[in-house]
Order: sequence, then C-alpha cells, then structure tokens
Amino acid sequence: MPYAANGQLSKSPLEGGIEITDEQYREAIEAAQQGKRVAVQGGALQLLSSDKRKVYNTADGSLLEIYADDETPVGYAETERPSEFHEWVSGEWIQDEQAALEAWRETASVTSRQGEQQLIIAGLDEQVEAAIDAIADPLQRKLTSAWYRRASTWERMNPEFVAMGAALGLTDEQMDEHIREAMKL
Repeated sequence: MPYAANGQLSKSPLEGGIEITDEQYREAIEAAQQGKRVAVQGGALQLLSSDKRKVYNTADGSLLEIYADDETPVGYAETERPSEFHEWVSGEWIQDEQAALEAWRETASVTSRQGEQQLIIAGLDEQVEAAIDAIADPLQRKLTSAWYRRASTWERMNPEFVAMGAALGLTDEQMDEHIREAMKL
C-alpha cells in the first residue's frame, strides 16, 4: 500500500503520512511530474498548484512568496505597501500624512531660478528685500540676505528659506506650496 505526506510519496510508511490507494499514488506521481505539489490536508491527499503569489507583511511591508492556493498568513496582506509612510489599519494601507510631509520637507528643493520665478508669480518678489530688512535679529537678517542673493538651491527646510518665508508672512503650508509650485517651473 502506498503512502503520502506533505511533499512526499512512498511505497513504505511515512512519518506523519497517510495511506493512499494505488490509483491515488499513480495520479500523485503524474501530478508531481507536471509540477504540482503533494499535500495532506484534513487527512486527505491534495494535489496542489506549484504557482506562487506574493503577500506583504503588515508590520514592515516585507515580501513573502507563498503557494497560490495557500491561505494568506495572519499578519500579511495581498496588496503591497505603497510607501514607507503607510501603515496597515483595519484591513487597508493608510498613509501617515504627517510623516510623509516631514520626509518630503527634508528633501524638497528647487533652483534659485525656480524659487525666484515662483516669487514673481505669487506677487511676492518686490516684498522680499523689505521683508529680509525687517528681520529683527541682525545675524539672521545678514544670513538670509546672503542666502537670497547667492544660493543656487533653495531647500525647503533651509533656515534662511524658512526665515525669508516667515518674514514674508507665509505659513508652513504656504512655504510648502511655494516649493511645490516652483518645482513645476
């Protein structure tokens, strides 16, 4: 009498295996030669697909490949994590907007040409010199003025850009928008 266990077929008893008929044995051998998997589920022989699919860890987004007909493991989702700023909440990936914004601010920059052209478009270009001159702290005023006249790049979180934006009366959101719009130029 033949036997089957997960991934195994034999004419001799297998540890953790079940007894199968000669017919089942022949079918399992043929299926295995065609790339199918032999499994024992619920005490019965199963011939399963060898195709795989991807699932993603809901804690860190890491990839795991499992057999197509296996159940998705607990703690995994069938949809890929869209970005490092997404968290798995109630069965879906939700973006942490604040973390994404902070990361964007740290890397966002434009050329001075783009920044100045956006000042012109926004109607702020003629107010810049007066706004910088109105900065109370003499050191910050000089640093901001030198930056405005000589910087080749305007980084969103650069202290002088922030000081200039504040001197112009811009909110954080308006400074973000200034950089976003300047990126398009």
